[in-house]
Amino acid sequence: MPHSFHEIRWSEACKTIRDRWDGILEYLKTRVTNGAAEALNGIIQTVQRKSGGFRTVEYFRAMFYLVSSHLQFEIPDPVPGAHRNSF
Repeated sequence: MPHSFHEIRWSEACKTIRDRWDGILEYLKTRVTNGAAEALNGIIQTVQRKSGGFRTVEYFRAMFYLVSSHLQFEIPDPVPGAHRNSF
């Protein structure tokens, strides 16, 4: 059992490096990361969290495409010019 806080942190750091050593070497060889996969996973988790559940896979897939497309919707002003100079 470690005797101090610093020994605990170093043992955790060493274990993490040891556990991920193959991935570290692969990155050094290829310079390719899993950033794209992590971003995709983040979008999927956001859709799941916002949705509260979908009845079918098709609805979930449609929502995923909608969220990941970054579409900009222009909402028309219901009464054009009504809000000008109101301050």
